[in-house]
Formats: sequence, structure tokens, C-alpha cells
Amino acid sequence: MAVNVDHLKEGLREYNLSLNNHLEQLQSDFDSLMGHYAHFKQEYEGQAAEEFKTVWEQTAIWFDDYIKSAKNLASTLEERVDSLDPM
Repeated sequence: MAVNVDHLKEGLREYNLSLNNHLEQLQSDFDSLMGHYAHFKQEYEGQAAEEFKTVWEQTAIWFDDYIKSAKNLASTLEERVDSLDPM
């Protein structure tokens, strides 16, 4: 069975586009959440607020790490797909 490289490249490009769209939406949503959290933090006090802050900050770090890793994946994928193009 012959492998259609052009078909595979097109699939990888579509996947990369989907990944980039996902990242843009995730970044936008995360930025919005961070804005809401900033307002929330100004109004909310006490032990529960401190516990929430700790968990939120850990979650924010996780999201940031995820976004950075996904951007690296998208960049690497784009480079690899481009390298499949004829010189």
C-alpha cells in the first residue's frame, strides 16, 4: 500500500490549525478568568479566600504550563510538516 505523503501533510496541517485555534480560545478564556479572579480577590477575604487563592494559583500555573507546552508542540509540528515539503 502506497503512502500518500500529500494527504498526510494536509492532515497534519489541519491538526496544527485545530491546535492553534484551541490555544487561542484557551488563552482568551484563561485571560478572562484571570480578570474575573482579580476582581474576585479584591472583594473576598478570610480563610476560604486564602484556600481558594492557593488552589487558584496552582491551577493558573498548570494552565500556563499547558499552554506553553501546546505552543511548543504546535511550533514543532509546523516545522516538521514544512520540512516534508520539497526543496
